[in-house]
Amino acid sequence: MTPIKPFGLVPGDRIGIIAPASSFEARGLKRGMNKLRWWGFEPIVPRGVLKHAKKPKENERKRRSEEKARLLVEMFMDPSINAIFCAEGGYGSIALIPHLEKVDLSPYPKIFVGFSDITILLLYFLEKYGWVTFHGPTVAQEIYKGMPPTTEIALQESITKRTRLGDIYGRDLTVIRPGEARGRVVGGNLTRLLRTLGTGFEIDTRDRILFLEEVDEGHMQIDGDLNHLRLAGKFENVKGVVFSEMSRCLSGRRKDMMTFLRRHFKNDNFPVLFGLPSGHGIENITIPFGIKARLTSEPPRLTLEESGVR
Repeated sequence: MTPIKPFGLVPGDRIGIIAPASSFEARGLKRGMNKLRWWGFEPIVPRGVLKHAKKPKENERKRRSEEKARLLVEMFMDPSINAIFCAEGGYGSIALIPHLEKVDLSPYPKIFVGFSDITILLLYFLEKYGWVTFHGPTVAQEIYKGMPPTTEIALQESITKRTRLGDIYGRDLTVIRPGEARGRVVGGNLTRLLRTLGTGFEIDTRDRILFLEEVDEGHMQIDGDLNHLRLAGKFENVKGVVFSEMSRCLSGRRKDMMTFLRRHFKNDNFPVLFGLPSGHGIENITIPFGIKARLTSEPPRLTLEESGVR
């Protein structure tokens, strides 16, 4: 199935902001909104979203998830909203799924941007509806705090450019296993995408390029997670794998991380690259999930062969 691309943004378009995961800093959200205005867009924050800046009490969590799901559904159905950005990652997005399952959002594809815990929703919309979704910065964190030029350009182009995105990072990655592959790119945070296994929106890696990112995890967790993916058959028909910088994993020892990955993938016959800064880290390059991409070891790059929007 060819994924459905949302319409690209133009100056003056309205960006709805939602908080599907954790609480967030309201001050950071407001400053991030100012950055979106500076880009020429109109950020829209429903009153209910601002309530979610504060951490809920334990007995409020179920109701909070229902409220967040309702606000998200309303944003998708609102014809005046052209895109939806997330306030922050954290945890809790998966609790929205049972409420989202009660509605049919298939007529309302829109740009949807986030990462980390938002991986759950990126994959839900991609696998359930066939929508292209966007693994990229959040408003109250990266957009508020300021982004390196490569991060800012990648986000802007991914949501506005209707032609081939090309080499989104522009620098060489590290080769774990050599080779060349083409396929649609999919993935996200390793811990979160594992939670799709056994669900109706389980990540499909067949004939795809799998992107994996993680932060602050040790050898035991990463080894267990990758073996879980392998036992679930997610490396059997994959075209290639590209890792993020795996920020602060294995105590931040990059050399140890590469040694570990070379050992894990030594018997595989697909290309594996390491070091694409998307997700946690200083840079957070936006990747539209569901579009065609090319992974090569000579040069070691991930190239997006089409646009993320129409």
